[in-house]
Amino acid sequence: MPPVSCKFFDTRPKVSRDAVFGRDDVINEIERLLNNGFWPVILGPKRIGKTTVMRVVINELGGIYIDASTITGLKGLGLRLINEIKRLNIKVRLNLAVLQLDIERRPTITIEGLIKELGDVVIGIDEVQNIISPKLPALLSVAYNESRVRFVFSGSLIGTTRLIMRSPESLGRPLIRFELKPFTREQSMEFLRVGSRECGIGISDTEIEDAVSEFDGIVGWLTYYGSLRSSGKDHLEAMKA
Repeated sequence: MPPVSCKFFDTRPKVSRDAVFGRDDVINEIERLLNNGFWPVILGPKRIGKTTVMRVVINELGGIYIDASTITGLKGLGLRLINEIKRLNIKVRLNLAVLQLDIERRPTITIEGLIKELGDVVIGIDEVQNIISPKLPALLSVAYNESRVRFVFSGSLIGTTRLIMRSPESLGRPLIRFELKPFTREQSMEFLRVGSRECGIGISDTEIEDAVSEFDGIVGWLTYYGSLRSSGKDHLEAMKA
């Protein structure tokens, strides 16, 4: 585990903007879209930083974050939503214990009722492509038309597009696609330079160029490399891990 001061090389999920490198413009744009009533869909390959961006947005807007990586249907989504409402101590006029039972029998209707009750809240659903249900687009349409809840989604390019982007008109207006790009070569090199200075470790320019060429701007792999270096691994060990 990297030292606490090595925030950029910390491989754990980040929730604070000051621990995130090079994504201020992205975070600002997604928050702007949400504040104007749009529902952003953050798309991109694995380890590109989708979860980090979403969690920072949710943290700054005081919303609800749901990790859907282990959710396979609407029942799981509803139960996870109730658990988060309890954990965050969000006040609703509904009996959550009763809702948990209702979700087992009528997940769509129950979730719709809960969303209407939540009011002006942002809900982030990470890895949304795992929720395989033909009823999800209709549920989101009801949420858009009959509640004040705002959603932000993230997922893989293919899975998410197939799931909720295939008929955006069902929501009354198009969802906003936001494709998260890898770091440029210059951004990647600056990320490793700044991170190594922060951690107080020595990574030579030659090693930085080698790592940048290998990891091709994928933030997660650059972070993992930096984390290994900060834990005492040499360049070759970190490249092979």
